[in-house]
Amino acid sequence: MKRQTAPPRTISVTEVRAQFAGITAAAPVGGERIMLWKRGEAVGVIVPPSDLDALNALEALEDRLDLLAALDALADFRASGGVDFDRLKGDLGP
Repeated sequence: MKRQTAPPRTISVTEVRAQFAGITAAAPVGGERIMLWKRGEAVGVIVPPSDLDALNALEALEDRLDLLAALDALADFRASGGVDFDRLKGDLGP
């Protein structure tokens, strides 16, 4: 089941300085995501720890998929050989 997420609340860095305790309490307790802005640019995000855990798990999965793709390419190379570099360079052009 896909989790529904609200867009992050946006807040200026100046406001964060003034209300840091309350702002940082909102993320882990209420699951709120807070986008930090400075001079009109996004500079960071305060997220619940569960969001960070999910992001780390996703990055680990991507790394695993990259590794499997590399191992598959290596197995294919070993089975059928590679392409001569000069031929490849000629096929690709200048």
